[in-house]
This record gives sequence, structure tokens and C-alpha cells, in this order.
Amino acid sequence: MTDKQFRHCLRIEDIVITPEEVYECLCTLDQNKASGPDRIPATLLRHCASSICSSLSELFNKTLSVGKLPKEWKLSNITPIPKSGSSSNVTNYRPISLLSLVSKVLERCIYNRLIEHIGEKLHHLQFGFLKGKSTTSQLLQVLHDIGNKLDNKCQVDTLYLDFAKAFDKVNHELLLFKLKRFGIIGKLLSWLRDYLSGRYQRVTVLSETSNPLPVLSGVPQGSILGPLLFMVYVNDLPDCVSSSSSLAMFADDSKCYHPIKCSEDAEVLQSDINAIDSWCKEWQMSLNHSKCGLLRITRNSQPIHYSYNVEGNLLKTLNKQKDLGVIVSKDLIWSLNVQAVSNKANKMLGFVKRSCFHASDPKVYDNDYRDIPSKAVEIQWTTKVYEMKQGFHMFWLN
Repeated sequence: MTDKQFRHCLRIEDIVITPEEVYECLCTLDQNKASGPDRIPATLLRHCASSICSSLSELFNKTLSVGKLPKEWKLSNITPIPKSGSSSNVTNYRPISLLSLVSKVLERCIYNRLIEHIGEKLHHLQFGFLKGKSTTSQLLQVLHDIGNKLDNKCQVDTLYLDFAKAFDKVNHELLLFKLKRFGIIGKLLSWLRDYLSGRYQRVTVLSETSNPLPVLSGVPQGSILGPLLFMVYVNDLPDCVSSSSSLAMFADDSKCYHPIKCSEDAEVLQSDINAIDSWCKEWQMSLNHSKCGLLRITRNSQPIHYSYNVEGNLLKTLNKQKDLGVIVSKDLIWSLNVQAVSNKANKMLGFVKRSCFHASDPKVYDNDYRDIPSKAVEIQWTTKVYEMKQGFHMFWLN
């Protein structure tokens, strides 16, 4: 969005939440969601929705009118979930933030109003957390674009960007500045300022809870408004690259690619890298150089080689890259994805065969397996494994 568009955009400075909005948000709460520090479960909120929606709407409107969020709603419980690697290494854990579900109902009501106001102003190259857009739609657009260039015997150099702790490094004052440019002013802006500040988090492990510590930057993890605020923060990132390059984003997952016909084209992409790095410095973000990489996609026997760098650090060259769940190879073949799905299915089928040794009838693993008397335990099949049930029958009989 240009400065001229920002100057002429509509303003929003106050929100009044109705009981009907609160009731709708309460009824859509996922009952499987864990409760936050206040220990109020989603089941209770859903069952009492008709009785408490009016009181909650008055409470929500009070917080918006005074521009303050109750401090009890600013506390989050952090539950560490192990990722790959050694369990003794603290960096191998993913922090899951649990907030008060009542505060998330308030956030949902505000989100519904904000997305109506700024949805059309968000960059069309942003595909994350937006209605009608998804990882699939981004992959279809990007891979179709790259595929067309390959069909024209053109090389495509693709830079995969990794922002270091992107959601945690958002500067609050800079974010508020960008929100104001989106036309968010008055009491609503004051409420968002208080919403971002004065937050605390504590870690809960094996029924033990640490002392709370302040959160000084970043958008609240596990929140409803957090992803939207982050998208506002990075909304102008695509504007810093050249018109001949393309940049696609899914929240903080970004990639920049450019068709390469000669060394001059590679220099254009390098200038785009420099521009992205300058944007990061201006808005106090940083690239994780060790996780950024270059995938040179081509079917030419003699590709054009160029040493790209970020602040003098050479980017590693990749043979393949997992992009939003899909493996993208340097020649854009699909066999790697077929092999990955096949390996995953074989592992699952092997586990089932080892675990369910009493089940000798293949029909047990059909969709209606619960109607067939058997000693086999009930198994929740994933979609991909279920679609391969015919292959599983042959696997079992052999």
C-alpha cells in the first residue's frame, strides 16, 4: 500500500461489541482446547453461552472504552512440546502458549471487526491466516509460475527466507505506527497499545509452574490477534523487491524468486536480497543466515551460477526444500513427494500390522470397521492411509 492510499484510507477508532457477536464466538469455541491460567474450560463457556453473553459483552465494551485489558488476561502459560533432537536440549522444544479463553473470545470479536477494515489493504502476496487463502493456494500459484518459466527453458533462482524468531521480535511502537497507517486510531489504538504491553508468561511442566516473567516484544503467541498484527507488520515487505522478482509469504514463511537468463538477472535478485536485508534492519527484524538458502530450479544442462549473499554471508545452495509441506526439488519433479507419502504410509501400515495381530480380516480396516466384530482395537486412520486401503489389503494378505 502506498503512502497516498494510507492517507485516504478509512478510519476506525471505536468498536462496540453486541451480545449476539459474543454468543456466536462462544458457540464456536473448540471444546478440545486447553484452558488458560484462569482454568475456565471451553465446554463451560459453550454451555453457558446464552446466559453469559450479555454480561461478557458489557465487560468487553468496558475494556474497549477505557483502553485497558485486565492484567489477568495478559498472563499466559507456556507448555514446552518436544520437537526432533535430544530432549535434554531446551532449543528442541516448541513453546505452546495457553491464554484465557474468555480473553480469546474478546480477541475474536475484535478480529472480526478489524479484518473487515484492513483485509483488503493486506498485500495480495500474503497467504497466511486469511479467509480464502491457504498453503495450497500459494503453492499452486508459485509452482505454476515457476513451471511456466521452466517450460520456456528459463532458470529460476528461489531464495528461501527464514526470519529469526519473527513473531517474538515485532517492535510494539513500530507496530502501532503501522496500525495507525492502516487507519486504526483513537480508543481502539489505545486498547491495542495496552493489549501489547504489560504481558507476562510462565512455564508449566509436570504440574509445576515457574514464576512469571515479562514479555517485552513480539505479538502474543497463541492469540487470535497475533497473526493479524504480524501480517500488518510485514505487509510492506513485498514492496521492497524489484518488479521483475516475485515474493510470496505465508505469515513469516517467505520466498523470493527471479527468472535467470543471464548474470545481470542474478544481480537483480542479489539487489532484492540486499533490499530485504535493509527492510529487516529498518523494522528491527533479522534473517537467520544459517537457515536461509537458495534453490536453483532449472532443467538446463549448464545452469547459470551466482554466489548470493546476505551481509557477506554466502547462502547455501539447496538440492531440495520442504516448502509449506511440499518437497520442491531443483528440477521440480514430483517423485520426491510420492516417495515421502509412500514411506509415511508404509511406516503406519507396519505399525498397524505389528499392533493388530488379532485382525486377520482386511475388511476390519474399511470405513465401517466398527460394525465388524473383531478383537482389533479401533484405529483412527489418516486420510492418506485410508485412501490407500486397497494397497493395505494386499500388504496384509502377503
